[in-house]
Amino acid sequence: MEDPTNDVPSVINALTRGSPSEQQNAIQTYFTSSASFSHPFCRTGSFEGSRYLILKIYQWYKILSPKIELEIHSVAFDAKSLVLFVSLTQLFTPFLAPIFANRVDLDVKLTLIQHRHTGKYYITSQTDLYTVDQWIRFLIPWGIGTAVVWFLQFLATIGCVLGAWLGAPITWARERVLGRRGRLWEMRENGIAKTAGDTKGSIEHEVEKVEELVEEARRAALQADDQNAEATGVELYGKMQVVTT
Repeated sequence: MEDPTNDVPSVINALTRGSPSEQQNAIQTYFTSSASFSHPFCRTGSFEGSRYLILKIYQWYKILSPKIELEIHSVAFDAKSLVLFVSLTQLFTPFLAPIFANRVDLDVKLTLIQHRHTGKYYITSQTDLYTVDQWIRFLIPWGIGTAVVWFLQFLATIGCVLGAWLGAPITWARERVLGRRGRLWEMRENGIAKTAGDTKGSIEHEVEKVEELVEEARRAALQADDQNAEATGVELYGKMQVVTT
């Protein structure tokens, strides 16, 4: 793919609604040879030639439901991490039992790799993400499975509320203990920081004193050199002889 955001809808349509040859061409064109596929009901893993399994999964998918309707709601591409997300709805109609047709919402996560020379993007893995109340429709149709899942989820929510009420004293006590420990730790950290700051200030003061002493010694040495040079010049001048003709 040259532009994943714009190209991925046509890739999905070729895989889900195309003929077997179109499916094969899409797999070979847009998937790497070691691409992996993950679905609530099947998985391929990643190894050299694993995209062959992906092709067969899509072909079997098309056999189970020759007529598939898709509606893509949104496409999001993270260019930094090379991950493409597609949110869509599909109508899956089994050819042996059309009355079991189900409309299911899912998100598809595609991990990509970019070719160094051509700049094109290829799919290295595909993960179909279904919530429980969606994939259960494949097993228990007509909304019955979804109703059962929702009922269990509401029960779990009630359990969370009861657990939060019963566990409130524990969290309150833990917050008190951790809060006290946190304050003690903060005091300790502040004390260490103050000690470190005082030590740093003392060291900087001593360094300044040493630098001053070094500067005074350098000046004294320069002054002594000047005095020695002056004395040497006077002595040489006194020994000079004046010759007249």
